[in-house]
Amino acid sequence: MPRTPAARACILSPEAALYLGILIIVSVFVTIWFLAGGDLIAAAATAAAVTAAGRTAVSRRSGRRRPR
Repeated sequence: MPRTPAARACILSPEAALYLGILIIVSVFVTIWFLAGGDLIAAAATAAAVTAAGRTAVSRRSGRRRPR
């Protein structure tokens, strides 16, 4: 996979960036879970909405359409 200029400028390796992204998503989920008072379903729904909003923002910035 060709690396974009942003990926080349990144200090982390692709694997490290992937693990860091997963860690951030999990930590956001756990934080929302605690704020929701331990309600797992509400935390999962909120985390899914935040993740979807983040992906939409990224795809809008790059100007590319993502397949549905």
